[in-house]
Amino acid sequence: MLAQSELRIAGQSHYLAELSPRHNLCIKHRQEAFAVYLSAFIQSPISPPNDELGAMIDTPRLTFLCALAALLISVNVTQAQDDTLVPDTIVVPVPGNDARAAFNEGNALLRSGDNEGALAKFEEGLRQDPRSARNAYGKALALAQLEREDDASVAFENAIQLADAASDSETADAARRALGTISYRNAIEMLQAFPLPPDAAESALPLLQKAEDGDLDQAMLPYQFARVYNALEQYDNAVRYASAAVDNRDESAADNSALYYELGLAHMGAGDNAGALEAFELAKNGTWSGWAEHQITQINSAEEGAAEGSAAGSVSGN
Repeated sequence: MLAQSELRIAGQSHYLAELSPRHNLCIKHRQEAFAVYLSAFIQSPISPPNDELGAMIDTPRLTFLCALAALLISVNVTQAQDDTLVPDTIVVPVPGNDARAAFNEGNALLRSGDNEGALAKFEEGLRQDPRSARNAYGKALALAQLEREDDASVAFENAIQLADAASDSETADAARRALGTISYRNAIEMLQAFPLPPDAAESALPLLQKAEDGDLDQAMLPYQFARVYNALEQYDNAVRYASAAVDNRDESAADNSALYYELGLAHMGAGDNAGALEAFELAKNGTWSGWAEHQITQINSAEEGAAEGSAAGSVSGN
């Protein structure tokens, strides 16, 4: 972090109106500026004092010329007393970015394992600049390290909003990934029951959506979406996510029967018995084989019953 920055002035007659009295302009520049003004004054045309207006102009001009010359002489005397070389630039001290300094210090503390100290630094940075996305992100990380996940989730949401507002995609993406990781872990805790209760599915859905927004590299995320949408009877969404889970399955895995079973349920709920039977047949090659067999039997029985009913109706009609 730079404690001060240099403001370089091109041209000898420029001044900084906002410069405070404690900042010393170089003597050389003051001398050169007076010289420029004096030269311009002498070279400007003077109306001949052959009338009243000319006389009015000439007298103040002469007075001002004498005053300016005297001032230039006093500057020469001052310069003669100080032979120090003067640079060709004006250096203006500017306060450093304290919010950025707080972030750097907090980041160092976080890396060293001092999570409490890091949290304090990031909060200090946010007090200095409430729009600092990186301090907000650092605060969220520190809270997560302190296992304050509810507070961390809120802090990550804030970091995402600030980063989006500042077009800071790097910080926004990192915050979304971190929030997605926390959200996915919390969602999995809600999705332990089989079959899945609708209320648990409804609570887990927004958490899975945050995990998806964070572009979480989690192969089972589509499968969990399929389970949730099947429990909520949103079968079109269930088919879409279950199909994605099957398409992205780990071919080396010993058992993918859960993926095919969930796809079978989605097809069955959507009214596609042929697709359901195909998926359940594939689910028979694993631990979900018993459930798959049960669903196959249910579908076949329902179709047989429907066929018998249709046939009976035809006979009675005749």
